[in-house]
Amino acid sequence: MPERQALAWFQPERPELFQTDNFPVFNLLVDEGRFYGFPIHGVPGFKIGKYHHFEEQGPAEQVDRDIHPRDEQVLRDLTSRYFPKAAGATMTLKTCMFTNAPDGHFIIDLHPQYPQVSYASACSGHGFKFASVIGEILSDLAQYRETRHNIELFRLERFYGRGKFAGQADRSHGGDQPQHGQTQQTHGQPNGVYQHSDRASENRVRALAAKIHSVW
Repeated sequence: MPERQALAWFQPERPELFQTDNFPVFNLLVDEGRFYGFPIHGVPGFKIGKYHHFEEQGPAEQVDRDIHPRDEQVLRDLTSRYFPKAAGATMTLKTCMFTNAPDGHFIIDLHPQYPQVSYASACSGHGFKFASVIGEILSDLAQYRETRHNIELFRLERFYGRGKFAGQADRSHGGDQPQHGQTQQTHGQPNGVYQHSDRASENRVRALAAKIHSVW
């Protein structure tokens, strides 16, 4: 579900305190809620946002893209209380969107009808920092239909009860037949089922090695 977010960039009174050498990316859980922010880097100003802001959800095309005084106020109040030397003049205010799964986790799986398709969606506001490993998982699933990373928590199937894996073909009504290179049986589980396996990493290494040609 799309959710409106607001972000603020404030001019620090002492910018040297909020440079990357002195100040980290942070995640702050306090009585006012959970906030996140960044040191001065690339874009001028101390950047801060509140997770789930005012919990304004709805269709993406209907999300309010305008900035309002209360958006700035909640971020300024927090900054003034916990980072007073960062709470100078407002430099920039912007809105963006989170795309949330119902349980706030990722969705990473194989497509139920097209198991050659892997997908990830609804990173629920915390996907960017995991982009590299999510990319690796998607690559594994697309090429080998398995991954060394345990993604049980993120399977689509969790939203409609236990049963088949989302990537498992339906055999009960003459479903898809095994394709070339497809695993027939792994650790006693039927063909088409997503596996958590170290073999995916081995397969990736072999595939890359096969593309290397000696220059000697």
